[in-house]
Amino acid sequence: GRLCIFKENMVYEAQRKVILEIAEKESCVIIGRNADFILKDKDNVLNVFIHGDMPEKVARICKLYNVTEEEAEKMMADIDKRRMTNYRFYTDQKWGMAKNYTLSLNSSELGYDLCEKIIMDCKK
Repeated sequence: GRLCIFKENMVYEAQRKVILEIAEKESCVIIGRNADFILKDKDNVLNVFIHGDMPEKVARICKLYNVTEEEAEKMMADIDKRRMTNYRFYTDQKWGMAKNYTLSLNSSELGYDLCEKIIMDCKK
């Protein structure tokens, strides 16, 4: 109910404050937490969206969490739904839209090592 929403808002505001403070002080990597939106007015930010193909993502989750393909697909759907809902609630924008990112990479096609190299090359 209301108490849960109030607590979530407090957590979000605390995370937002920390993200802004860290980004102001030093170079950093922030994964998720609506950081692309929180830091949208900063000039020295590289927003990256990493996505993958479903079969590769399912296989990776099965291996990481020792679950069946069906369980992996449900886990991904649940997590993505929460991400979309959270992002829309706090940013009033749609999650995963290319216009919100500087760079979008397909880790299934490129592999994680090349994704890392591309990101590091872009920061220079």
